[in-house]
Amino acid sequence: MSEVERLAEIERRKTAGDRQKEIEARTIEMETNKRIEELVARRVEEELERRRDQIEEEVLRRVEEAKKIMEEQMMKELEIRKKQQLDEARQREVFLKHLKHQKKTEETIQFNFNLIFVIIIHYITQYKLYCIQSSQLSDPCILWLLSTISHVELATSIPYHVLLMLQDQH
Repeated sequence: MSEVERLAEIERRKTAGDRQKEIEARTIEMETNKRIEELVARRVEEELERRRDQIEEEVLRRVEEAKKIMEEQMMKELEIRKKQQLDEARQREVFLKHLKHQKKTEETIQFNFNLIFVIIIHYITQYKLYCIQSSQLSDPCILWLLSTISHVELATSIPYHVLLMLQDQH
């Protein structure tokens, strides 16, 4: 072997050795990284296992806290709704009382109007009878009034004391 071949052979061995060292270094690095990852995972798992009770307690505490806040909000909402419903019920009650009172007032007014009308007709009829009996039926206003209310002859037949009794009933 010549010197050149020998040097080339040394260079090849050196390059092959460098490659071998590089491959070994990569393999060592990968093994190291794998072991580090396994150690970290094991440490995290051990730490989680060790702190599991604390974590569960914290989660339960937060859940209970959120539950309590939601319950308080719901109770406030229910209280507000209850107050609104009570107010609406009171307003309806006041309105219904007002309507009832208004209806009763209107009925009383109508009854009084009818009573006054009947009484007036009764007195006009009495005056008509007086005028007929005394032959003084000559006043034009009385004649017009008597002709206007002649269609209400039925009302004139109601005695005054019956009208008073009707008034007392209301």
